[in-house]
Amino acid sequence: MHQYIQYGVQHIETLLKLEQMNLLKKQTQKCHWEVIMDGLKLVNDEVDQEIPMDFSYVYLAYAPITSRLVEQTFSIDNWKKITRELELIPGPTLFNDHRVEVGKKKTMIVVYFIGGVTYGEIATLRWMGQRYNKEIIIATTHIINGKKFFDDIVSSDKQNNQSNKSNQEQQQEQLNKEEHQQQ
Repeated sequence: MHQYIQYGVQHIETLLKLEQMNLLKKQTQKCHWEVIMDGLKLVNDEVDQEIPMDFSYVYLAYAPITSRLVEQTFSIDNWKKITRELELIPGPTLFNDHRVEVGKKKTMIVVYFIGGVTYGEIATLRWMGQRYNKEIIIATTHIINGKKFFDDIVSSDKQNNQSNKSNQEQQQEQLNKEEHQQQ
């Protein structure tokens, strides 16, 4: 906790919450971000805003990692090529290549975002669907942006604090009643 004091006491709970969510961690080993970024081609220096040839134009040269991963699912061979990068990303990796012929001409891909998706990620997936003639179905728990994400964390902290305070008050009231009844 002491490493967060420099940001102000009012932010300690939020920073601890981010740490609990594994969104903020103390760097104990070498960061592999550059290997992941290069391997998945997350930055495209040759973006043409007029005639976009890659969905990274949505973010002016940056491709969201989620969209790049979806793009890799278009071919099982692509997925196998990025195994090294996937191993560097924290958490388990699951790829289910379940294909069913249903007589459609377009391939359908269902992408589910747990924890939310940004409008930019939706835009990149829509662009990919049109570009590669794929029907990409997007399901999500909710739409997010940076401000909403952090506001939710902060409000969650405030609600937890109020809930804890309320529980403590209730416990104190119960103790007072019990003491009063014993007298």
